[in-house]
Amino acid sequence: MSDCGDNAIIHSSLIVDDVEISNGARTTQYLRRGLGGRGYQVGPAGGGCDCSVLWRDLGCETQEECFVSPAADPAPWYDPAVPASGEFLGMLIPDMRAWFNGFAQRNVTNRLSGLGGASIGPMHQLPRDLPTEATLCASTQAGVEYGRRWLQQVLSRFCDPCHLSVAELRSNCPPCDGSDDEEGQWFVYETALTQGHTIAVTPPAGGAPISCQQIMPISLTLTAGNPYLYKLPVVCASGSLNPENCGPDCLPFCHWFADQPDAIECTIDPPVIGELATVVTVTAGNGLSDLTVSILTDCGSSASEALATLNVPHLPAGSTLVIDSALETVTYTGADGVTIDGVGFIALPFGQGMPWLSIGDCNDARCISAQLARICDSDCTATIEIATRLREG
Repeated sequence: MSDCGDNAIIHSSLIVDDVEISNGARTTQYLRRGLGGRGYQVGPAGGGCDCSVLWRDLGCETQEECFVSPAADPAPWYDPAVPASGEFLGMLIPDMRAWFNGFAQRNVTNRLSGLGGASIGPMHQLPRDLPTEATLCASTQAGVEYGRRWLQQVLSRFCDPCHLSVAELRSNCPPCDGSDDEEGQWFVYETALTQGHTIAVTPPAGGAPISCQQIMPISLTLTAGNPYLYKLPVVCASGSLNPENCGPDCLPFCHWFADQPDAIECTIDPPVIGELATVVTVTAGNGLSDLTVSILTDCGSSASEALATLNVPHLPAGSTLVIDSALETVTYTGADGVTIDGVGFIALPFGQGMPWLSIGDCNDARCISAQLARICDSDCTATIEIATRLREG
């Protein structure tokens, strides 16, 4: 394999709601094939634009095999009914490092008495801006104009202007051997186009004619309302909530039994950088009732020693409940596939707020535990997955 940008600062990698917005490997390969004409000069393979994950993620063995032409691949913007879509070659983003700046501040209020100086407030996160200076590449002026319109359509969400997106970013190229493709990969949430896109071309002075243009510099800004950078969740513990009860039905008197299935538990250790938050996914199977999720000082402790608890009184068959402390959301998906806010499926002790579990580098380790109240509160089809998710400000 040629130099594939191993550990280099990556260029031109942006995916929004699973739609590829910019892929440097794709566009540079099109240009190396001469699809842009003689107006482009493209350097040899290597560096961030050729990062191998940008084609391995698409199931390809090589960059050359993966990117032949917008029509042959096809590229995400290609429309066989629009010839100009095959003449657009993609968007290159030379530098994305500003996306990873710190977005936090403290309010400072001048003191007029005492020692003077200022009172400095607590740290709080600001919205995360993703300023993007980019270049649209094409083989014709019609192609670059189509690319501009396609980009505007995808990022503006004209069908649902209130829709907010999930953006996938990469800060650096992971190892070329595929040993850790999550290296440098981050996600941001509640993302929308907030400025632009603006054509960053200075009009010619003195009435000079405007030449044909196959390269269009543009400027745009995406903003993430959720200011954190997130990694993918990592499963800590999972399994059936009641593995011993696989019978078709429980006898009526079974509900009088005091026996409980074993708890499923996971220890959350503090990370070196950032915060580890939990994502608990409960799948009801044939239905469940009276599930308690507890936050403990140590795994194996009694539920009576819990620092905080929540109870799920009932989940219908075929449903799923996700308690996501990383995003601070609860979502319920019914057997019909419709997803709604799931807070109504949770009961909390009087006076207790929702116990989001997030462990920072200054915190002590904690345990999250899930347990049914009785052996007949479900059968073995009810399952739980406890995952951790790293987030950084």
